[in-house]
Amino acid sequence: MMSALTFDRAQEEFLDYCTSVRGYSPNTTSAYRNDLKRAGEILKKKRINTITLNDVSKFIDAPAEKKRSAATRARTVATLRSFFLFCEKEYGEQVIDIRELTLPKVPLPEAHALEEDEITLLLGAFGTDDVSVRDRALCELLYATGARISEVHGLDTEDIDYDQHLIRVLGKGSKERVIPIGSIALEAVDVYHHGARSHFLLSRTKSGASNALFVSQRGTRLSRQGLYDIVRKAATRVGLEKKVWPHVFRHTFATHLLQHGADMRIVQELLGHSSLSTTQRYTAVDTARLRKLYERSHPRAQRLKK
Repeated sequence: MMSALTFDRAQEEFLDYCTSVRGYSPNTTSAYRNDLKRAGEILKKKRINTITLNDVSKFIDAPAEKKRSAATRARTVATLRSFFLFCEKEYGEQVIDIRELTLPKVPLPEAHALEEDEITLLLGAFGTDDVSVRDRALCELLYATGARISEVHGLDTEDIDYDQHLIRVLGKGSKERVIPIGSIALEAVDVYHHGARSHFLLSRTKSGASNALFVSQRGTRLSRQGLYDIVRKAATRVGLEKKVWPHVFRHTFATHLLQHGADMRIVQELLGHSSLSTTQRYTAVDTARLRKLYERSHPRAQRLKK
């Protein structure tokens, strides 16, 4: 009996599986959707078991795809690999093995970290009003834990363990991770949680309680863009010339830990990296910093530089 499973139908089933079973974030699922939508312009009318490597190569090598970044093209191939594997496992379809399709490895972008005096300046420049108390708590938590902004966005009040000095976050692929949080950051979160946050909730117009840790002045969970804006404004306020966004705190967290002797694998666990090679990028940041110090301080280096 000939299979009736088309690319179009399989695509929707796969995206639903990514969300409901694998627990992928909306951003990840959206990226998969975009990749498959573009591939579907060539493959959508075909039955899954009739798609050939040549069909997929035709899509990958299309002029419009070649104009895309190496990272996007590599992700698209990874998306198609996952998609065909899903069709094979869930429907028993005979599918192509597109592991034969390879793209050059995409180098990780350079990790930008703040110096210790810069982070001290930024964290020490908040006022005492409710908004400032909240904003400081956010920045202190980001630096103290290295959590992703998506993880912080999803934090609820019960995710903070004040007795054990721990926070629980839901990372990529819905993987739960428990991270220690230092006393300075924990105190800042505590002051906000039991002070400013309570004041903001009084303005809440929606019925029912809000468990969100970081809320707006209207008592609703702050959006990721709202969290991003808090960090950007904090850096601008103290005159930092570097561009600062939430992920810079994550880079800074990892870099400072390694500079102060933390074991690479411990940092990997704290960051929630599945691969040690992802964590090793932070050693490159430290090496670059040491090189600059050397060139600025060593007489012979200065002479050669001239």
